[in-house]
Amino acid sequence: MNHQRTKTLLTLRRTGDIPVRMLENKVALNSLERLHFLENPPRFPVTLFNFGVESLVAAECEKLRVVANLLLRHERLVVRIEGRAQPDAPTWIVPVLSYKRAKSACAAITNFMVKDRKEGESMAQVRVRAKRSIRCVGMGCKPLVNGNFDSVEQFKNRNEALMQEPRTQDNYEQLAQLWRRCDITVLGLQGEDEIEEEQPISIDGGTLAAYSQLQAQMHLNHMQAAMEADEDPSQHAAMGAAEMQEMWDS
Repeated sequence: MNHQRTKTLLTLRRTGDIPVRMLENKVALNSLERLHFLENPPRFPVTLFNFGVESLVAAECEKLRVVANLLLRHERLVVRIEGRAQPDAPTWIVPVLSYKRAKSACAAITNFMVKDRKEGESMAQVRVRAKRSIRCVGMGCKPLVNGNFDSVEQFKNRNEALMQEPRTQDNYEQLAQLWRRCDITVLGLQGEDEIEEEQPISIDGGTLAAYSQLQAQMHLNHMQAAMEADEDPSQHAAMGAAEMQEMWDS
């Protein structure tokens, strides 16, 4: 494919797509695998989380199977999972929760890779591949600008409008789609791109203990609500919006 075609594809890119190799402001020669991703950029699912929790319900977890299958087919592909948390959460929770959400999505993808691995591959081999192919980062409450928003300002305006509205279930769901989520970005191809290693966050003992206690309480609330409603705990949508906000404030 000539450079002009590659430049044309560059104009069609969206946030999170594979980078185009550039040398001195000119498009460099791209491998066939990279051109494949430029021509057919993967559109990854957004995974949503319940209020205050790092674990995924079954339906959201299942979305990540397509990511696992893509990584199994393209061994050199490296992606970054970006966890987020809502900005009205306590400041000490935001970096921990967003990073833990990314790690939770990573664990789900890795498990799917192990389940769907090719015949002859051991579980250990696939787990090593997964570790090589996935990076995790906690984005805190940094907004994502993608196809749904033209600018950071537009994103912030939407968030501010939602924050000022009464906490209804619909409002809660819209906030979840803005903040309580994981997104996936393509970092590049091993052997072609300079890809940094994952940098785990540093959490002091007191913060980790408080966070673990909060997660345990959240899990208990989910279980109790599911039992009272006679529902599957893995599918239960936590508490009502008012109770969730009350827990944050406490």
